[in-house]
Amino acid sequence: MTRWDLVERQHLVATLEAADPLAPTLCEGWEVRHLAAHLYLRRHRPWRSWQQDENSVFAELAEQAKDPVAYRDLVGRFAAAPAPISLMALTDGPLGPVTNTTEYVIHHEDVRRGAGPVPARTLPAEHADALFDSVVQFSKLALRRLEVGVVLGVPGGRRRVVKKGTDSVAVIGAPVELALLTSGRGRAADVELLGSESAVASFEAALI
Repeated sequence: MTRWDLVERQHLVATLEAADPLAPTLCEGWEVRHLAAHLYLRRHRPWRSWQQDENSVFAELAEQAKDPVAYRDLVGRFAAAPAPISLMALTDGPLGPVTNTTEYVIHHEDVRRGAGPVPARTLPAEHADALFDSVVQFSKLALRRLEVGVVLGVPGGRRRVVKKGTDSVAVIGAPVELALLTSGRGRAADVELLGSESAVASFEAALI
């Protein structure tokens, strides 16, 4: 069985390697170098990944990565496997599909779309299915505070209720677009919203 979280990480690394460290991303205030620092810390030193003030390890890595050589080194350190005996190795093992499938897709698109719209990627069917399942689970937590119900669906395909409500919105789009929308990147997501005028307006006010 293909581990799509590992496949997506390989694609993300390739995109980071080709990117300008000073290029913008979809993460407000972050350039590509900041995202590379976040990804490295999240995978190898997660206890440091939440500290992002000006005196943090994150800030130091991002500042150093203004230099192209230091940036390439940082991307390489992110790509390198954690030590086999490290707890971090679990993210490459059984926890990977749960913790990384959506995360890597979102950050991949953060880099790809940071400077504006780009052609959408076409994922293999199995990859798209795995991502949809991951987005559904992610959305149940991310969208729990919305005032309307939410149904996620792909065009002509799968549908899942991720939040129940008396008035609901159906969000239709490719799994990558659903991942962007439900992670707060609605302005960059190509989706169709179906529902009552009031429900759609409430949804858009919260996420777009």
